[in-house]
Amino acid sequence: MKIIGFNASPRFTGNGKVISNKVLSMAREKGFDTEFIDLSTAHIKPCQSCNYCKTHAGICILDDDMQDIKRKITDCDAIILVAPIYFSQINAQATVFINRLYSFFQTEYVQKYGNGYVISVNDFNDFEIINSDKLKNIKISIILTQGEKDTTDTEKYIESGLFNQLNLLFDVKDVEILPDNNEPGIVKDKKDQIEVIEKVAKNLITQ
Repeated sequence: MKIIGFNASPRFTGNGKVISNKVLSMAREKGFDTEFIDLSTAHIKPCQSCNYCKTHAGICILDDDMQDIKRKITDCDAIILVAPIYFSQINAQATVFINRLYSFFQTEYVQKYGNGYVISVNDFNDFEIINSDKLKNIKISIILTQGEKDTTDTEKYIESGLFNQLNLLFDVKDVEILPDNNEPGIVKDKKDQIEVIEKVAKNLITQ
């Protein structure tokens, strides 16, 4: 069993790192293999909305770290995505990452070859189709941290469809907001928020 932690915070010792480490540590205690991916340092370009992936077996025209990340996603059992909230929205690093998952969705290609997602390609010719049920069996939880004490605007943002794409691809378990965390790393000293993080982790790693 494997879980990947994606941290979108640009603060190397910030709350996102604390949260990610806590979840992955609990997973390791349960025998999971874990991997940490820092979205702030990963080379991920914004989606170009060119639809190249729709006519090229799910291959994205952009040559960057997202190709390897997609392969890792399809090989894992669970994902924890941690992102900071800026002006009541997830930050740019998290947004770009989620947008680039678009190439998992196929339209004309699926109509021709069946209902599935392309996950691996060699030299743009050889491809492997994995049924959509595989991705839907991957659990994902999202923890958002913000400086503001009031979470009303962030809750509205989530309700507006923030994670619709993730809902279509994966089995979304929890979406939690941890407020009043403007100081880097302060979440580690908040018992109530640590309990929320532990609850999210347990839901992800319970088989």
